[in-house]
Amino acid sequence: MTVTGSNFLPASTIEWNGAVLSTTYLSEAQLETQIPTTNFAVPGFADVSVQNPVPGGGTSIPLLFTIASVPLVVAQASNDLAWDSAHQVIYLSVPSLALANGNTVSVLNPFTGAVTSSVFAGSEPNVLAISADDQFLYAGLDGASSVQRFTLPALVPDINYSLGADPYFGPTFAVYLQVAPGLSHTTVASRGAFNVSPYADCGMTIYDDGTPRPTTSDSAGQLYDSLQWGSDTAIYAVNSEITSFDFYDLNVGATGVSLSHDYQNEFSNFYIAIHYDSATKEVYTDDGYAINPSNGQHVGAFQATGLMIPDSTLNSAFFLGQTQAQFGTPNFTIEEFDLSPEFTTEILKKIRDAGTVYNFDTIDVDGKPEVTFKCLKIMVGERGFEPPTPWSRTRCSTRLSHSPTLVRAKGHPPALLLLYRHQDYNIATRPGRISRAVVSF
Repeated sequence: MTVTGSNFLPASTIEWNGAVLSTTYLSEAQLETQIPTTNFAVPGFADVSVQNPVPGGGTSIPLLFTIASVPLVVAQASNDLAWDSAHQVIYLSVPSLALANGNTVSVLNPFTGAVTSSVFAGSEPNVLAISADDQFLYAGLDGASSVQRFTLPALVPDINYSLGADPYFGPTFAVYLQVAPGLSHTTVASRGAFNVSPYADCGMTIYDDGTPRPTTSDSAGQLYDSLQWGSDTAIYAVNSEITSFDFYDLNVGATGVSLSHDYQNEFSNFYIAIHYDSATKEVYTDDGYAINPSNGQHVGAFQATGLMIPDSTLNSAFFLGQTQAQFGTPNFTIEEFDLSPEFTTEILKKIRDAGTVYNFDTIDVDGKPEVTFKCLKIMVGERGFEPPTPWSRTRCSTRLSHSPTLVRAKGHPPALLLLYRHQDYNIATRPGRISRAVVSF
């Protein structure tokens, strides 16, 4: 590594996190060192500084050195994956056109990257779902319009049940599949139709082993593109195919499933998934929203978009996506956020400075401070406090850095803006972006 600066001396040394490295003096402007490979073993950051000898010397202000993660690349095509925590393996649904292991469920060792075994699944395995006790793996078979269950860990084929056909569009497939929490024999499937758009319009059905419960949620216009069990009696789902961007709250009973509430305009991007955390009892979207499913209110927004997963045991939300600089490259970034940052009044000041606000109030909901207000005009704000909005997101690739752009709202000239509808809007249980770690690779 070559360090460039000024006023270097022959006795100057380069320091790595405060540890002195063997240093070669090149000139008053350059020093050189060889960094031990062990210093790059763990992804993260290091402080690099230069120390000049006394008298008159001292240590420079450190510069941040990024240690990028080197991912383990596995040359195996798959449609979906499921993690088995009990047996420490990942199951892959492999399509028929894969160069290896086509039409199988394959077992991947995540520590070595090796596919250790494969079991024939049927025609075109796609979505996967694993029971909470790691007893069963369910695989949607698109080519057979069915779901195949396997017993774990040996992947022994068990029951197979049909998803049926739509009276207008014919055979259906599992758009999304989930096992009920604590009920390894009960699943829910949202059904889709082939070669139509939108496709997730064939309803949602609860199955006990292979037996469907008679009450299904299949009213016209309800699109269940992603779903999560909230409990054994509640399911949450979203429509991410059309611009109403619905968030659904559904009731589950002994006879089946029915729609309870439909909240519209709850997120911003097409074809996103949702994730429920049973500890926070909140739903998180891939485009950065946190939603209270009991009332459809936003309780926070992360400044990130990508494949997302919440983990309340770590108090973290992880996003896999690309920064603006990574667009068009094979590089991605994993960004970690505090799942429950403390409420701060700093955002209130920014909101007040940004535009005219009335009916401004702080309330307490479920023990958490929340802010409601109404906005009378377009609000112009600085980067960093805006919740994600449709115009701030790309539709074709993920972005982690939120950068507002010039847009035109109806009846207004182009502006760098944040626009709220004339209604109560829950802005900030967790407004702060608290980034704990960024790992690029």
